Amino acid sequence: MDEFHEQRAHIREDFLQMEDANRVAQIQAAMVTQQTQKRMGELLLDLGGVWAQGDDQIGVEFTGGLEDTMPGIPEGLDVTYGRLGGTWISPKFSVTTTCTANHVEVMVSDGHWDSAANVHGNWATWTDQRRVYQGDIRMPVLRRRLQEAFLSWYKQAVSHGHTFLTKS
Repeated sequence: MDEFHEQRAHIREDFLQMEDANRVAQIQAAMVTQQTQKRMGELLLDLGGVWAQGDDQIGVEFTGGLEDTMPGIPEGLDVTYGRLGGTWISPKFSVTTTCTANHVEVMVSDGHWDSAANVHGNWATWTDQRRVYQGDIRMPVLRRRLQEAFLSWYKQAVSHGHTFLTKS
């Protein structure tokens, strides 16, 4: 084999090795993401159960889901309070999660609307969604932040639900 063919073979071999390394890195990243999703889903399952305990006015529904890879593991949850004739009377408390590798973003929607300034130029947009956590997965911090957000919503929901139920 002459020098030209050796260089061409070397370039191709380097490319294939690099492609294999990229494929391995992608597989490893997907596995880490899957583990993060599993840990977050287990936290949501636990919190949903804890939040519903002791108050029959609370309804919990798990959302999203990783049925293809991890059956029964949710990506979010919705909590409602105060049922009157089969209809929930308070705004939902919704948790959504986005996991990438070891990183998680947790958003909460709680029915408490705030102005999000400068979203569209100088105009404000109203939103009831806010980020309660973004960063590497740290379970004690995630649990505390979600519990704080839930209790803030619950205080309003109980007050709103009690007022509505006593006026009916």
